[in-house]
Amino acid sequence: MPWLTLLRSSLLLLLAAAVCESQDTPIFPGPWERYIQAPESRQVRPRKVYYTEGTVSAATDSSGVTVLKGQGALVTYEFAQNIAGRLFFEVDSATTSKHQSIGIAFSESPRFIGRRTDGTGDRIEYDLTHFQPLTSGLNSLDQEHVRGAFKYVTLFIPHPRDPKAGQALPHIASLTTKSIAADLSDLAQMDFGTRGGQQPLLPVESVGFKDVWVKYSAFPSHENPRRYTGYFYSNDNLLNRIWYAGAYTLQITTIPPKEGGTLIDLNKVVDHNRAPHGTWYSNFTISNGTSVTTDGAKRDRMVYAGDMTLAAPGIAVSTYTEYSHEEGGKGSGMIRLPYAGPPMGFRFEFSDTYHMHALLGVYQYVLYSGDFDYLKHLWWKYVQAIEYSTSKILKHTGLMYVTSGNDWLRPGMGRENIEAQGILLKTLFGSVKLAEWLDEDGYKFKDVKGRDLKQLITLWEGYMAGIKKGVMAPEKLWNGTVGLFCDNPEDRRDIFPQDGNSWAVATGLVTGGIAHRISRELKNRWGTYGAPAVELPNTISPFASGFELQAHTQIGNYQNALDLMRRQWGYMLDGPGFTNSTLVEGFRMDGDIQYPAYWSPTRNSHAHGWSAGPTSVLTDSILGIKLLSPLGKTWSITPQPGDLTHVEGGFQTSLGKFVVNYDRTAEEEVLEVETPEGSFGTLNWGDLVGGMRMEAGGKWRLTKSRDGKIRGGKVGTRLVHQDGLGQGRPQDAVTEEL
Repeated sequence: MPWLTLLRSSLLLLLAAAVCESQDTPIFPGPWERYIQAPESRQVRPRKVYYTEGTVSAATDSSGVTVLKGQGALVTYEFAQNIAGRLFFEVDSATTSKHQSIGIAFSESPRFIGRRTDGTGDRIEYDLTHFQPLTSGLNSLDQEHVRGAFKYVTLFIPHPRDPKAGQALPHIASLTTKSIAADLSDLAQMDFGTRGGQQPLLPVESVGFKDVWVKYSAFPSHENPRRYTGYFYSNDNLLNRIWYAGAYTLQITTIPPKEGGTLIDLNKVVDHNRAPHGTWYSNFTISNGTSVTTDGAKRDRMVYAGDMTLAAPGIAVSTYTEYSHEEGGKGSGMIRLPYAGPPMGFRFEFSDTYHMHALLGVYQYVLYSGDFDYLKHLWWKYVQAIEYSTSKILKHTGLMYVTSGNDWLRPGMGRENIEAQGILLKTLFGSVKLAEWLDEDGYKFKDVKGRDLKQLITLWEGYMAGIKKGVMAPEKLWNGTVGLFCDNPEDRRDIFPQDGNSWAVATGLVTGGIAHRISRELKNRWGTYGAPAVELPNTISPFASGFELQAHTQIGNYQNALDLMRRQWGYMLDGPGFTNSTLVEGFRMDGDIQYPAYWSPTRNSHAHGWSAGPTSVLTDSILGIKLLSPLGKTWSITPQPGDLTHVEGGFQTSLGKFVVNYDRTAEEEVLEVETPEGSFGTLNWGDLVGGMRMEAGGKWRLTKSRDGKIRGGKVGTRLVHQDGLGQGRPQDAVTEEL
């Protein structure tokens, strides 16, 4: 399926070979490393016993012996953060009967700890309970039952009449003998079967555990998960935590490609499994390579292009993984990409918006990797894929007419939807940039209609102009009374979506007074816990809010972005029921952890890559580091610290390091900048007119005193100070090296 490999090509993430320093040496050592959530070892142990029930002799931590006695006894262990992996524990033979079994349950949220595992599917509220046969010494769940995300694990002796225990995982051909059929509503009468002719497996009368630990499975391509290639640090502890929570969320959602799955009902399309509802495995191959970034750590353990639009820039500035790429044959005509990666696509599921998100992924990949060989090989198909989207532009309006209702689970996607117009504009912008880079590289190309790169650029820029004009047409999308765009002009004129209005401002679809009006109206809708996504009722969506952050910063409202991060993402870290370590998929307007897109509150993903928007926004908009061409050979730096008195950070590509360090005291402001030698860019700060050209890269130091004058620089640099609007005067910089 060539279109499927194209989707994979633009979305799968692997270790960047270009970052070749020692895997044990921090690239950016400093006090900010204490915010890194990634474990120091692949063996992760709980930090404490969180809860017990029944007759339990509990150790203070996971290394001592904890003894459960009698039916209903239970112990819940809490880890320091949301983790992922395969559970191991040692059984103390002195306190445990032979040939017996226990129940095991997992939960990301403390709200759902107990005898049932939080949900991954949409057919029943909880996943089926796992029962584990016990042997003396080291025990483990089978490899197929790597759990994608959990902060709490519960070990318990089942009670035959306990309705809280629900059902158990089925014993079918695809599982090992470590999964046992069970129905706890009739546990006393059921036949557990035998293992290799041994005695029947029954609930234990007592069991002693020691040394409970998890083999951490996330981020498999990195030998040292804590070796970040980017950092962020400020005088605001909460913002620091938010940046690193986003980075860690993106790490824990990056998994071994053969450990996809959990949506068993969906997998049936491919593997024809007969597992009952509520079954969960992590054994579905979703890509090739060594790692892949998925929708969520617990679920869905598969690739969605929409997530990557926010996830990929966050990865680029924190752990610097690169996209892998596969080959697919050339085609003709137009290419339509699937809604998501395997197992989706086999029934031709499609989304107009996610099709465009996949194309944005190609632009993001080339920007951060500089992989022109990949782009040239892919370009034929890319042009056909963008042609599919532009073929839906109506000539009389200039707007795209969406025919697929699939999006990020929000209702109302379709027709001349404002969100789709913003995504298409950004996709066309990325397409123009890709074509320009190919042209500068000397690549010769003509599509099936005989159009070369320059002709394609002209065509795409024409579409962009038409979209900008079309959204402001009378009686269409813009509502001047409300100060926002409606969802679509046909059947959702009274819905003024967060996603579409954010996209309109963030992409430059509208500018000037209208853009500022939208920014103001979006802020006016904030509630106690964050910004509402009114297009999905009663919902706060970190996905849509990630684009709102971009909207505020696009027009210079940087303080709005900082305030929204503190309000919404701060609550996602410190609010009741969250993991305090990773970022949730969504939640209710009243702060409850249920995501209204799902009927079951247990199904919410508490580690979802699309929620990591602040990680990239703090780097590219607050620190102000923006790459303008592949690898950052050209760039702009525009620090916007807002109310922060100290903020620093940066990241590394294969070209070198990009670092900004800003500090403000009562007497002066100090700005230090580092860029790769041989790169070219512009520094915009304070009263510098048109920026300061920094031809050769390197290290710089500037100071701004109370009189407003900027001093400092690098040998041979000249600064321009503003005397008035449109006026300036050159002044020699101090020849000072850091």
